[in-house]
Amino acid sequence: SRTKNGISAEYAGELRRWLRLLRLEFNAQLRDIKQHDLFYATLTLQRTISPQDDNPQAPSYLMFQVVVPGLPESRPPLFVGDLVYFRPATDLGDSSSMECVAAVWSVSARTSSIQVCLPQNLTCVAPDGRHWFVGSWVDQPVHVRFTCD
Repeated sequence: SRTKNGISAEYAGELRRWLRLLRLEFNAQLRDIKQHDLFYATLTLQRTISPQDDNPQAPSYLMFQVVVPGLPESRPPLFVGDLVYFRPATDLGDSSSMECVAAVWSVSARTSSIQVCLPQNLTCVAPDGRHWFVGSWVDQPVHVRFTCD
């Protein structure tokens, strides 16, 4: 017998079971990675990446390094391209919080650190209207949130 979308009833039940297991696994990964969030970490400026001569309108980027304890043991499991969220440590994390997202540029188990790039002129705006200029985060404490994005 077939269901309305062309999948047999036998396979539809099996598919529902696998989808449920995938959801459970994903939720477990989210809980696990959240345990590795960092509080009062420091964004250490590594260098400024300037636009090439052939495209002077391109934005400049700031490359930051963040020490992530446990990285040599893959805790948290981070890879190039993963998304990491930052917010100023002075921000309490309530509904008026603001976060800035950055992709992981490099991962170094040797130095237990990651590097991220953010546009030099990036300004984050909180729902309550507060502004934070990313350039002002250099060597300032931030909270770092990891996700399974």
